Formats: sequence, C-alpha cells, structure tokens
Amino acid sequence: MRTAIQQLSYILILLTIFSSCNKDNEKEIIEESYEMNIKVEYTKWSESYPDEGSKIYIYFNRQMEDFTAMKYEADGVYYSVDKIIRPDQTDIADKNGLAIIDFRDHLNIKFSLMVESRYTGLRAFMYFEKYVFAKEHSFSFLKSNPE
Repeated sequence: MRTAIQQLSYILILLTIFSSCNKDNEKEIIEESYEMNIKVEYTKWSESYPDEGSKIYIYFNRQMEDFTAMKYEADGVYYSVDKIIRPDQTDIADKNGLAIIDFRDHLNIKFSLMVESRYTGLRAFMYFEKYVFAKEHSFSFLKSNPE
C-alpha cells in the first residue's frame, strides 16, 4: 500500500512538471510602445471637429514654473528679459487632429507639452513627471464666439 502511494505521488509530481512545460503556457510577450498619441480638436456649436494643423511643442526638462512671467512670441518660443525657451521637439496634428510622438530617445525625462490650436489660437499646457506609454492625451478647444 505504501509503495502504491509513493508511485501515485511520483506520477502526480511528474504530471505537474510536464503540464507546466506546455508550450501554450509560455509567457505572453508585451510590446512596449514609445509613442504618445495626442488628439487635438475644437468644439463648435456643441460638435467636436479635428483641429488639423494644430502645433505641438515639447520642452524637455522644463516644468510649468519655468514659463512663469514669460511672454509667448510664436512657434513655441517663450522669452523674458534674460531668458529664451525654445521647444526641443515639434509636431503638427494631421487631418484627423492626431499627432504621434516617438519618445524612444527621451525615456525617463520630465517634459512639458504645449498645444496651440490652429482653429481657436488658444494654447494648452501639460507637464509630465513620468511618461505613460501608449496613452492618448486629448486637447479640446472651445471658441467662445463661434463663427
């Protein structure tokens, strides 16, 4: 009786080992995306439309405080009496209001992002302490007096 229990124990152990070696149990490989999806739209008469041609400016290692008391010139350039901040990277929203920015070369870098609506002329700012890959960030601009 004792040998039967030992043999049954060995069989159970072997079944456990071989079942865990099944090819179907391989770990799922997760692809990393180093892209940030930015969606820009404007609202007119309670309807949202893609804001094609909106400009996106990225400032690496810059926080919101770095832009305090500075004036906006154009093309993402901010200035004061003793300082000028230019964007490190730029992009433009496509006909669907989308821009995809690749951060492969800028991992683990804090950054600020400014979007300038082509339709309304308004600007929006976002600061990122740490980037979350493959997440879409939306900017929606409302023109107070639609045409």
